[in-house]
Amino acid sequence: MSKSPWRTWLELRRPTPKRDHDPVEGGTALPWVARHKMIVCVAAALVWLGALYIQAWWNPRTAFLIPSRKAEWILHPDNRDLKLHLGTFSDDAVFRKRFALTRLPDKAEVRVRTMTESRISINGRILPSDGASATRNWKRSVVVDLRPYLQAGENIILVHARNPTGVAALQFESSLDGVELHSGASWEVAKGGWARWVSATVAGHPAKSASKAMVVLLFIYGLYLLAAVTPTWVKDRFGLATLFTSRGGTTDIETVPKKLLLGAIFGGLSGLALRNAFSYPPFRGFDARGHIEYVLYVASQWRVPLAAEGWSLHHPPLFYTLAAALYASLSGNVEATQGTALKAVQFISAASAVGSVVCAYLSLRQLYPNDNTMQLLGVSVAAFLPMNLYMMGMITNETMAAFMISLALYLLLRVGFKKDYTVRDVCLLGVLNGLALLTKVTALFVFLTTGIILLMRIFELRSARKRRAAYLMAFTFFTALVSGWFFLRNFGEHGMLYVRNWAQTSEWQFFQKPGYRTLGFYGRFGSVLLGEPDRDLLEISLLDGEYGTMWGEAHRHFVRTKEQKHLSRIIMLLAVVPTVALLIGFCQSVRDALDPPYPNPWLALVLLTGLTLTAAVYYTLQQPFYSSIKAFFFLSLLAPFAVFAARGLRTMARNLGRLQPLLYAHLGLLYALIVATFWYRD
Repeated sequence: MSKSPWRTWLELRRPTPKRDHDPVEGGTALPWVARHKMIVCVAAALVWLGALYIQAWWNPRTAFLIPSRKAEWILHPDNRDLKLHLGTFSDDAVFRKRFALTRLPDKAEVRVRTMTESRISINGRILPSDGASATRNWKRSVVVDLRPYLQAGENIILVHARNPTGVAALQFESSLDGVELHSGASWEVAKGGWARWVSATVAGHPAKSASKAMVVLLFIYGLYLLAAVTPTWVKDRFGLATLFTSRGGTTDIETVPKKLLLGAIFGGLSGLALRNAFSYPPFRGFDARGHIEYVLYVASQWRVPLAAEGWSLHHPPLFYTLAAALYASLSGNVEATQGTALKAVQFISAASAVGSVVCAYLSLRQLYPNDNTMQLLGVSVAAFLPMNLYMMGMITNETMAAFMISLALYLLLRVGFKKDYTVRDVCLLGVLNGLALLTKVTALFVFLTTGIILLMRIFELRSARKRRAAYLMAFTFFTALVSGWFFLRNFGEHGMLYVRNWAQTSEWQFFQKPGYRTLGFYGRFGSVLLGEPDRDLLEISLLDGEYGTMWGEAHRHFVRTKEQKHLSRIIMLLAVVPTVALLIGFCQSVRDALDPPYPNPWLALVLLTGLTLTAAVYYTLQQPFYSSIKAFFFLSLLAPFAVFAARGLRTMARNLGRLQPLLYAHLGLLYALIVATFWYRD
């Protein structure tokens, strides 16, 4: 039977990585999944969307503004310029709407939502409360009948909104005999004793607009991208296949010596690592002073601090312990905070960043042992991904955590799918997962992924179920043995396994703008392509912010000169191609994860990616601040991203046919601009 055009488009035309055994006596361990793959995909997507829906639409502790087809959420314009608040933040605002009625309406019901408390008055008369406003979920609209309070002529509605833990916002939906009262820019708002009334601001950050020249450029660029993603059978149907069909010879990068390209990739990466670690100021970077405080604390006290003792002291201690040992051995005086000792700590980040790329390459070799093209395409994306490059010179636990997680994933791909994995294999997996958890809690997702894979392997062979169940317990035991003490200590001291410094119960609670999320924030994309990545992107949309911090540095801790900013604008456009390739490769991997045998390496990659991305979206809901939009939270996915990008780029190259050198030139130009931009200079 011939394959469907859809499957042909998704297929990579590569030998599927096979295990060296039949996974189950008589067939797959999960035959129902093999027969109903689409049902499994849809069910998983519905569960994922349902969980996020409950958090956004129902959880009153989540500052998500439920949209309305008629009314906008409005707030005071001063809230656009909020600065960092350490400790609790509250907001009071009074919203006003003036309108005139020629006669009293027969019906005057309105729907009101306020984040989070409100008091309504009309023409000086305060509407009675039902007494349950303090306990009511603010996300459920309140229906109010205004008719008894209205009068012919001018009317004034005042809504006093108060939010004890964030920004005060209002959504007011009503229409009276052709008089539009829906909340929007026509409303007024005041603070501080109502002394100064100003026009209300609609919640959400407006998207950037494109110039005519940019529209033309994006159209031409879109045609090139369309040619890369359109499969041959579609081109053939429209008579365009001959434009892309190669007339002899190969244009694949396999014609270039592998060692030469690998040497260029790792040589460029190592040069960037040395340069950035040497040149980048140690006190600059994401929460740099908090990380340095942790290192100096351990270097002077030689004990792991409690979470409540400092701003960044809630993190797991492995990176800080190693950094403190290196710092103390070189400084001679643990009170020193600059110079050679502190600079040496930066090289831990640089070495870890390079190590993550090495793990990505080893993972590609494990999956594609005889395919140099796949290895080179994947490792090139991993090596020159800007979010890894700008982090490698900073004092942070992020790069080391990414390295430990990547190493644990590589070991899972190497030993977790062998015919007869041993107790030694699972114990080593447990130790690595434990060390990763002692570096950053993000390692929870590789731990869960490994546990699910080992659990599924129990059901492959009936004769080995008891032994493999024991292996799963051994993996869990060694993970807990290495890292459990830290989380148990947290539970004993604070009543929770992991203490977050942004929680309301923490002494180090903080508040930043914007302080809320909207549906548009999660659904828009494109502003990042219309200019240099800057902090505004972090408020426009999640996708723009993540893209701008993945392929650029929108927080402005690293990209600071005009030259770097101009180059970043070009990078934003060129990076669309590898990003689309990554998405194509992810879709292909989801398809293969649902194909027998179960479990397979693709399932591990998809599981780890899905868990990490879901947690990131959930985090942005729980922490509705610009600082929660950081693509380097995905550094632990460097190896999966490399695999997905390699698959997508191979598909795009084959779709382009004789034009695939254009794709490779595109990537070469992109990598050259990235090196020029992220070679640190102040």
